[in-house]
Amino acid sequence: MKYQKSIEKLKNLPFKNWEYCGPGLGHQNRLDTSGFEKTIWKRINKYFLPDSAVLDVGSGSGRFSKLFSEHVKSVRAIDNYVPFKESSMRPNITFSNHGIENFKESGFDVVFLFGVFYMFGYPQNVDIFSKLYETVGDNGHLIIIESANNEMIRYDLEKYAAAHGGEVVDTFLQCCEESWEHRTTVIKKGE
Repeated sequence: MKYQKSIEKLKNLPFKNWEYCGPGLGHQNRLDTSGFEKTIWKRINKYFLPDSAVLDVGSGSGRFSKLFSEHVKSVRAIDNYVPFKESSMRPNITFSNHGIENFKESGFDVVFLFGVFYMFGYPQNVDIFSKLYETVGDNGHLIIIESANNEMIRYDLEKYAAAHGGEVVDTFLQCCEESWEHRTTVIKKGE
């Protein structure tokens, strides 16, 4: 099997929750979410309720904002570097071109990051985590998805969450391609 090496590597990690999903998280086409919808979305969609307000941090082209907009009341998309694609715009999506560092809004039911958090090195990521946590409303969720095989990841989200009174309620891995294994961490904010 083409992905056997990645699957064997996952079996040796200290995670019990993982699944093989084959190729297709849409890395070639930055507007495609079909692989995401078949895999990770099935585990996290329960947090995206019809009356939810979602913050998509590092939204890029808007591919995830567009998907979320079909399931929630509103999506606030922010990205410091990549312009939002006009084709991703929907009436319930608001986009602005800036990062989380100076973001002033809060009270979001879900704060979502895909492949963003690792870019903030230590100790900056401690401050960024605090900022992200502040944007989540009471009993809301912070969802961070990163490449599981990224050597730049040197942080413990469980410790960061606990330091703020939050709790990791789900963590899982998915092997999606030979070189793409994603770790999803869902953190619930306490009251």
